[in-house]
Amino acid sequence: MRTFTDEEIFQEMEKQDALGTPTPDYPIPEKVETLKAQLDWLCRGRRAAVYFPQGSVVLPPPEGMSELKTPKGIFIYNPNLINASEVLAAINTNQIGEILGYGIAAKPKLSETIGAVVIRSEDGLEKQAVVVDSKHLTRVFFASLKISDDGDTVQLESTDNVIQQREK
Repeated sequence: MRTFTDEEIFQEMEKQDALGTPTPDYPIPEKVETLKAQLDWLCRGRRAAVYFPQGSVVLPPPEGMSELKTPKGIFIYNPNLINASEVLAAINTNQIGEILGYGIAAKPKLSETIGAVVIRSEDGLEKQAVVVDSKHLTRVFFASLKISDDGDTVQLESTDNVIQQREK
């Protein structure tokens, strides 16, 4: 798989935005602790799937969970909540955010992005961050509240802040 430079990604995002098409999905790798928190939600039935994009650290599926390798990356999912056909359908229709419980199907256009709705644990660990536009803010916020744990905070943060925190 080809690795893109930050400049190439930014140029593609600007081009797509000018065309009025959705922002390409170039996820910033998440910390292992973040992925563990998401797998915990998966095991407790709070979310149907966890996405490990190409090139990211992949954790083994917890007992009772299923794994699906796709050209987009690996999905670990709860077979009691979703099946492989539904995961593939979400990929093929650009609806990955829906199966991940984000409250938004895909990343919004760059020009419409207002930040990221972030779930953080009491110690500040990012458990989930969803890039959002104003149209989907309320839906994403409540979807995030639904899966968050007691003591977690859910708030809108700048995407720059999320990226800086991930790179620490």
